[in-house]
Amino acid sequence: MVTRSVREPAEAPQEEVVPSNHEIDRAVEYLIAYRLEVVKDLLASAGLAVSGTKATLRKRILTALADDLLSPHEIASRLDEVEGWGNQHILLYNSTGSLAAKWQDANHVKKQLKAADLQALLNSSRPIALPEEPTLSQILWTEESMRLVWVHGSQWEMRVPELDYPHPDGTVAPAYFAKTLDEDEEPIIYKAYRIQPRRQVCYLDWDLVTCEAALAMPRMPKDSDYDVLQSKLFTDAERILEVTSFEPLSLNSLIKNLEKSTEVSRRDVLLTTTKRTEINFRSADRKTDAYSDPTAKDARNAIANRVAGTRGQFYWQPDGKSLDRTIHMRVYPTKQRISIHDQCTEAEVRHVLSRVRHHCR
Repeated sequence: MVTRSVREPAEAPQEEVVPSNHEIDRAVEYLIAYRLEVVKDLLASAGLAVSGTKATLRKRILTALADDLLSPHEIASRLDEVEGWGNQHILLYNSTGSLAAKWQDANHVKKQLKAADLQALLNSSRPIALPEEPTLSQILWTEESMRLVWVHGSQWEMRVPELDYPHPDGTVAPAYFAKTLDEDEEPIIYKAYRIQPRRQVCYLDWDLVTCEAALAMPRMPKDSDYDVLQSKLFTDAERILEVTSFEPLSLNSLIKNLEKSTEVSRRDVLLTTTKRTEINFRSADRKTDAYSDPTAKDARNAIANRVAGTRGQFYWQPDGKSLDRTIHMRVYPTKQRISIHDQCTEAEVRHVLSRVRHHCR
């Protein structure tokens, strides 16, 4: 996995376009959707109070923006720090040393970006205004690493049970406007959802020293086609970079190796025989290891190497050094990708991916 963060710009950022009030309001909504710690840290940096509900914090941020105690640039910068880490599907790759060496040359970078008319994206800030489709919006580069970032806006449905009809307490929700049902009809229950904006981030992270790369895509609704999105991103990146030459890292041995590792707790492991019979080991709850049950452990030992890992769900355990909490991960060997759940920090994701690479050897 890429071991270096792309932090230091090669040259001064481009001048930013001033966002509209609507765009700023949406950016605040994107930020509020993250962990409270992220929002509180932003408020604390401006010397503002950090107590209260999300609604209170949202109002406090908007007031601080109106009073020039916070700037739209600070909102965008904080989003840049937290987006793209966790709640994502990731594919791992290796590039050739010769290709990486070319991109360590600043002149080569500028030449390639100029030819593709993308030089304005070099070490720039991501825009607050978002396109409907993933659009290459930022290219971060140093002599040691490179990151291509795509952003786009989307929506998700948030349950609002207090507006259900009939309401759980038997009353009619004030916002209910559906037609009145005839008394002789069977009752119909309406469940309420509120549409929330979401700022989606995809990135291709490439270590120009180790030649390790990772493509991260946001977790999407069930049955979404990640292959289509991956193809779109690589086609876009191909304008400047020979990404199709990247060699995918095989995850075929990852599940079996993690079964033996003390670094993870095994929540759910699906194994398949050569005749496609499936054998599933699943723990009683997320805090329990599937093989802590002696019967399950004996059963797993009985089939030894006569099965292959088809799907796995694991929790990386705190180690007192790189991880301070558990990190939830799923493995899909047939798709050659993993998914990391929940909001994470960059350091947490990088640690997990480095250990994934270790267990794929």
